Amino acid sequence: MAHRIFTTSFASVYPLYVAKAERKGRSKGEVDEIIAWLTGFDDEALAQHLERETSFEEFFADADLNPRVSAITGVVCGVRVEEIEDPLMQNIRYLDKLIDELAEGFALIGGDVHVAVVVETLARFGADLASFLEELQSKNYNGASAPKIVLYSPLACEGTTVPDTPARNRLLSLYTNTMQRVADSLGIPCVDLYSASRRVYQQDK
Repeated sequence: MAHRIFTTSFASVYPLYVAKAERKGRSKGEVDEIIAWLTGFDDEALAQHLERETSFEEFFADADLNPRVSAITGVVCGVRVEEIEDPLMQNIRYLDKLIDELAEGFALIGGDVHVAVVVETLARFGADLASFLEELQSKNYNGASAPKIVLYSPLACEGTTVPDTPARNRLLSLYTNTMQRVADSLGIPCVDLYSASRRVYQQDK
């Protein structure tokens, strides 16, 4: 049975995206730029979908999805977006996640979506890390077996140790998620020091 959101009109939810962003001091234009990055729709195409009140299913069927969407990670509505099996639901949650990140403080830089730039950067980071680890796994330094590898995520920032600590921590969380995903794909242990250090910092308050 199809989820109700699939047949819901995109036009009925779009004002909620805008309102969520505006409550945090962001703008409708920034929401539209995120939609454009994700779907490939320019202002005219987006306006047509809103006017026709196309369903989410029709909306994403017509989209030219950004090839970097798989780099979007994190939790939306209690579910990790990278683990959603239904492609349409995953696309909807990708958009939800990008709107969430915009509302939480990612800025637009030079007309581009900063969160999109982060996604592009994370994709490159993940690919480079995977390539490096695969190469490392192929080595035989002791003449008998491949090296044992353990990844450690970065620590969270604390207090005022760096400028804009909350924004830095959001980025560190995304990098930690990427490291964990790559490690899991290669069967390598990954120690999440980011989450552990955040818990310690909370306890010390």
